[in-house]
Amino acid sequence: MEPSNHEKQPIDEPPSPPPGITNQVPLAVEVPPAEPPPLPRPQALVISDPERELLGEVGSIVPTPRAAKRLVNIYRMLRVSVQESELEAFLPTGENEYQAVVVLLGVLIGRPSRAHDVFEKLDTAADTDNVWEVLSQFQDVYEPLATIQDNITVTQAGPYRRWAPRVARFSFRLPEVFQMDEESAGTRPRSGSHDSRAATDLEGPG
Repeated sequence: MEPSNHEKQPIDEPPSPPPGITNQVPLAVEVPPAEPPPLPRPQALVISDPERELLGEVGSIVPTPRAAKRLVNIYRMLRVSVQESELEAFLPTGENEYQAVVVLLGVLIGRPSRAHDVFEKLDTAADTDNVWEVLSQFQDVYEPLATIQDNITVTQAGPYRRWAPRVARFSFRLPEVFQMDEESAGTRPRSGSHDSRAATDLEGPG
């Protein structure tokens, strides 16, 4: 007997999922928002009175007000890069290695044509060598800086040798003096960062 149109036709049930698998739609995964980059440490942004005074005194080797302004701006950028573990040695309340950085920047900005030779000589000096004896080999560098010699307590070449690679990054003329790998560089800047832009400005007219 043929089934009437009113009789319900059997409906095929969908196959059951394998054990351990459900038909539930997975919930959307909520991705937490990216954290903003950490702000610079407050102590890295404040230039102390001794630092400010030495930056002013090293102006004896810097030829123009514009160059003096560059010196201060680059010093600020470099200072922010100082690691927490380096602060005690760097700051005036510690071992005063900021003095080495200021002197090196004075050479880099005040005597850019001589900076390569000076930094290379420092690189080959011993840590215990007197830095003024090293600089005295370059009279056009040594004589302007001699006026601040009595105010510099960091006189051994070691701190100058340690900071010279960091300072040299702010000039396109000095990359071959220091062959640094990523581990020793520590805070090596990325391409297009503050350092490369500062170097462009540094090599321009004073």
